[in-house]
Amino acid sequence: MSFATFAAYMVLSAQPTMHMDGEAYKIASLAQWFPLVYTAAFFFLDTRRATLVSGFVYVSIVIPCFVDLSLDDSVWWISGRGILLINMFCSHPVYIVVLSGIAKLKAHVVQAHVNANELRIAASIDYLTGVANRRAIVHTLENALDHAHKRRAKVSVILLDIDHFKLINDTFGHNVGDNVLIQVASLLNEHLRASDELGRWGGEEFVIVADATDATEAARLAERLRALVAGHRFEPVGQLTASFGVAVSLPHDTTAMLVKRADQALYQAKQLGRNRVEVASELISGPSAPPSPSASRPQ
Repeated sequence: MSFATFAAYMVLSAQPTMHMDGEAYKIASLAQWFPLVYTAAFFFLDTRRATLVSGFVYVSIVIPCFVDLSLDDSVWWISGRGILLINMFCSHPVYIVVLSGIAKLKAHVVQAHVNANELRIAASIDYLTGVANRRAIVHTLENALDHAHKRRAKVSVILLDIDHFKLINDTFGHNVGDNVLIQVASLLNEHLRASDELGRWGGEEFVIVADATDATEAARLAERLRALVAGHRFEPVGQLTASFGVAVSLPHDTTAMLVKRADQALYQAKQLGRNRVEVASELISGPSAPPSPSASRPQ
């Protein structure tokens, strides 16, 4: 943008320069190229520094040249050259102001773009754990399921719930409980595959979307994560466990159907003693909304 402005300036100032000769032509030609210095300043420096540098160049070099030329009666008013020179030299501050305005507008546009990205990220990230929130992970699952149907592939959902989490909150307080959730999310993220997506489903419940993963692979992944959680020491509560429910997609599954089967498997894991992995049956459940976190499920 700045160099386009410089090109426009050169076109506009070329005509007056053509009508000069001798010393006037030399000085005017030199002054004609100073906007390139201003342009470079705004290209490489921030707006404030570029404005200061451009102003310094204009005051210390351009104006003295103009004053020196204006004192030479032999070139000053002949054939209206003085007016042409005044126009050329006075155009430099205008050029600097235009460049400054363009730079500020560009900075404003860039900042607006950054703010929009930050809002978009904030809308998809769980504020506490830093993993995807429920809305974002549902969107991820919808896309994965759609691609799986088109490729005739599989996508698995793993729901996990921290066992006896209410007891942690009651004993140590909610701040400690929040810290445990952060630690669990970090531990899971560190040991997931590159293709897996982790999200917080709500409360003490997390969900993993395992793309291109069948029931056997998903159960193996869930068992590995279960062992990691059970063998980890979470400060300051010590060791804890988690229960896992696994479901794999079927040809006509919707997101709600797949999540419902994973939730049923998780419920079964809780009923059978917790700290275990259960895989859902492949019977297609009827359409329904995704279950609420920990709804009617043992802690």
